[in-house]
Amino acid sequence: MDSNTRAPENMEFNTKFALVLNMRLMQPIS
Repeated sequence: MDSNTRAPENMEFNTKFALVLNMRLMQPIS
């Protein structure tokens, strides 16, 4: 997989995804 070809788009998506994941991980799932 060459993710270097779409660096800018992937970076934005990865950032948003990481943010959502972090928020979910920080909060206890009840």
